[in-house]
Amino acid sequence: MNAPKPKRNKKWSRTLILFAIPIVLISVLAVVWAQMNRQQSGEKEAITFDVRRGDLVISVTESGNIQARESVDLLCEVEGRTTIISVVPEGT
Repeated sequence: MNAPKPKRNKKWSRTLILFAIPIVLISVLAVVWAQMNRQQSGEKEAITFDVRRGDLVISVTESGNIQARESVDLLCEVEGRTTIISVVPEGT
């Protein structure tokens, strides 16, 4: 069966509206009043700097380690003691 819908309390809604509207209006007026006082008092928030033409020096100092993006580890699979006879030049 369909449950009956609860009735809204009209007095509660009217009370909420009667208190909300003045609070919003007072808040807006306070913000506008503060802005007008700031402008009249001459407060400036902007920081300025004199500009002159010159060289733009860019330097980077960084420390760390360099590693290869791709590397291959070669391991000797010969058992016992071995001796290196020759080394192949890099890149061959």
